[in-house]
Amino acid sequence: YEHTHFGPEWYVSSDGDVLTGAGSSGSPLSSIQAAVNLANESDEIIVSEGTYTGEGNHNIYFLGKGVTVSSSGEAENTIIDCEDIAGDRGLVFEPHGSYPGETEATVIEGFTIRNGYFSNGTDGGGIYISDASPVFNNCIIRDNEVYHDANNSNSSGGGIYAHNSSSVFTGCVISNNKVDAQVNHNSYDAGAYGGGIYVGGTSNVTLHSCVIDSNWAYTYDYDSDGNSVGYVFGGGVYSNVSGTTTITDCEIAHNKITWEGHNIDSRSAGVYVEGGTANLTNITVAYNENRQGLYREGGTLNVISSIIWGNSSDDA
Repeated sequence: YEHTHFGPEWYVSSDGDVLTGAGSSGSPLSSIQAAVNLANESDEIIVSEGTYTGEGNHNIYFLGKGVTVSSSGEAENTIIDCEDIAGDRGLVFEPHGSYPGETEATVIEGFTIRNGYFSNGTDGGGIYISDASPVFNNCIIRDNEVYHDANNSNSSGGGIYAHNSSSVFTGCVISNNKVDAQVNHNSYDAGAYGGGIYVGGTSNVTLHSCVIDSNWAYTYDYDSDGNSVGYVFGGGVYSNVSGTTTITDCEIAHNKITWEGHNIDSRSAGVYVEGGTANLTNITVAYNENRQGLYREGGTLNVISSIIWGNSSDDA
């Protein structure tokens, strides 16, 4: 096979030919990963509307490249579907072998990322970010799940997991994602953190003009002897950082935390802050279920010109 197209624009279509697609508009590739592999720094990858499944369209690594990956149409119609297959998520951003972590030069625009699923203790059902800082515009992250049932089980970031990151999310919808952590042992614990998004480590993540709704954090402590605990914090957002989490012009609503079993520590169905600084400006936190809309365990929580209304447990 001889390459006949060399960018800087690369085209992907769900109708692309896996064998003969060259990446031009007239001969598109069939997978996003193939386009990333062929692209050079600063190239653009243009993805047609369609549903993208199978090899090359899940667990997509960006190899440290500063590329823009954008839909040619609407996010609702440009779908990375992980099909609820265990071990599959949409996008991965991290140092990988000799490749560095991605920076703000890596931009993702106009996609739905759905049906990612992990059951082995790995975090980030839809998007996993570690030591990297990609930018997301007008994306929908929905129907992803992280499940773990083990001694010292932890499930973090049903939709998005961001650790040591300065990623910016603008105009995104993070909806109907779930973390589920269960334990059945008399001296171990379970922790379910951030149904929608988990932010940790040395991070300065920004959420702007986003909707974070209908996400779910759940824990189950099977054992009744009192030494094991099920922790469930942050149905919508969990933040424990050395840095600042900034949330502006966002709606955080109808998220929930639930639990079953014996010894439970449950806090905040909306936004949970454990460390660092969280600045919340012009946001609405409403109708989050079973615990508070806002909860600060540690760090600094600044709330400016915002509506906190209709949440359980006295709102905050």
